[in-house]
Amino acid sequence: MSDGASQSPIRFTATRQMFQLAFLRCRYASPIVRETRRAFHLSKKCQYYIAGPQEPFSPVPGRFPKWASNGDEAFDFLKDGANVFIQGGAATPSLLIKELYDYVLSKNLKNIKLYHIHTEGPYPFHDAEGHFRSTSLFTGGNCRKAIKEGKADYTPIFLSEIPLLFRRKHLQLDLAMINVTPPDKHGFCSLGPSVDVTRAAIQNATHIVAQVNDQLPLTRGDASIHFSNLTVMRTGPQPCHEMSPREASEVEDKIGQIIAENLVEDGSTLQTGIGAIPDAVLSKLTNHKHLGVHTEMFSDGVVQLVQLGVITNAYKKLRPGKVVSSFVVGTRKVFEFLDNNPMVGFGGQVDFLRGAAVSLDGQGKPIIAVPSVTKRNETKIVPHLKVGGGVVTTRAHVHYVVTEHGIAYLFGKSLRQRAHALIQIAHPDHR
Repeated sequence: MSDGASQSPIRFTATRQMFQLAFLRCRYASPIVRETRRAFHLSKKCQYYIAGPQEPFSPVPGRFPKWASNGDEAFDFLKDGANVFIQGGAATPSLLIKELYDYVLSKNLKNIKLYHIHTEGPYPFHDAEGHFRSTSLFTGGNCRKAIKEGKADYTPIFLSEIPLLFRRKHLQLDLAMINVTPPDKHGFCSLGPSVDVTRAAIQNATHIVAQVNDQLPLTRGDASIHFSNLTVMRTGPQPCHEMSPREASEVEDKIGQIIAENLVEDGSTLQTGIGAIPDAVLSKLTNHKHLGVHTEMFSDGVVQLVQLGVITNAYKKLRPGKVVSSFVVGTRKVFEFLDNNPMVGFGGQVDFLRGAAVSLDGQGKPIIAVPSVTKRNETKIVPHLKVGGGVVTTRAHVHYVVTEHGIAYLFGKSLRQRAHALIQIAHPDHR
């Protein structure tokens, strides 16, 4: 370019798909890309990613839901082929499930497609072939048998990507069935302990039918929905579905101790999963200080650490002072802890294993914890998966593997080095 040439400012044009790719991959972007991305975030186009077509927190002036006294009144708008989302976990709306089943059969509706994650309690739809087809996005105990027999379906997907199914209209939801607390004096209800992907579902569903349940704990954060966004309200008192923690075995207890003593420092922020090993880890943290919680889910073990003053969330950079989760399972103890507790907030979910690996302070620890053998004394440390074995977490994601025999650190190691490290934590009978 000559000295006299004019220099016009750089302009960027891109499709939504191009920006999506940039947002996913450009963690360490150039200043130009960062500025362009910032401008895009401020533009109206960005609403495609961060908001649905309706915001359930905002009141809708002049709109009031219909109060139904039975299933016939609650579902009278339903048509053949409808796509229906059902809230899951502890807040599974069991009354609405029964009434939906009865209504569809009584009206002889066909091909009602159900979508859900981890529904609890009775789930009768598998035996109504032709009327219902159920698709689980996270398999619970009440649908595993039906999936195995081909009576229901399972869609493998990251929890954090389920909202994209709704927002991008891969699944056009005609109805979302949810469980809520009674409206407060301002008209706001709460989704209780199961917010997870339910918020995205109600943002994108044409109709919302709510079971109004005075036994549901009132939770804060993204759990709120204004009653004017509901299509139908149906009174239905119902206790939360409880999941009592299984007592950890000697092996699981040992794994919990190894993780707590070697991989969790004071001031750490924790993400916990479901099962005996996460519970065992929490039970071994009673002497730690100033831990935080920012997690997909939690259970009773977190409550104990809060009450002991171990969890204070004092050193969290995001939402300091708050326990953040997307759903909660457990016993009555944890639901009583949640009820109207300003320390706990519910929000969207993150792929935490990868999040820990790329944490900005370099201190994140993605950990896979397993007993070294199965109950039938078969080794879990193997050179190859069995034919048909599913892969949830790839080898590139895994940094730490912990068994009752120790810790294998795999990050940056070759396949030969990984094999050697894993052999060291296998059961001695299988090395």
